[in-house]
Amino acid sequence: MNDYIKIKVKSLINIAVEVWRLDKLNIESDSDRIAIKRFINYLQRFLEEYKVEIIDLTEQPYEPGMAVEIVFTEGKDVLVPYKEIITEMVRPVVLIDGKVVKHGQVVTKKVKTGG
Repeated sequence: MNDYIKIKVKSLINIAVEVWRLDKLNIESDSDRIAIKRFINYLQRFLEEYKVEIIDLTEQPYEPGMAVEIVFTEGKDVLVPYKEIITEMVRPVVLIDGKVVKHGQVVTKKVKTGG
């Protein structure tokens, strides 16, 4: 019997995004938090078997060409020179076998730099 089944890439992407969202939840109850963390770890190991990586770029500098779509930018009135920081991930970047299969969505903030 074959130990492997085919899984659609779209299904792996959806699982990865939902695991990321679940991991971001703020769970009040200690027992619930422990149970959910255990479940998340199980799903993350499953995704690792299929070489799926979930990339969260929160607090990283934004650079053109990144595998993300900006859905909102704070501080649009900031004059140059400025840099953009990713302040929130709306959806993570998903890689399979080191290749981007789903671009992330981010909120950025323009921050004035020296000058």
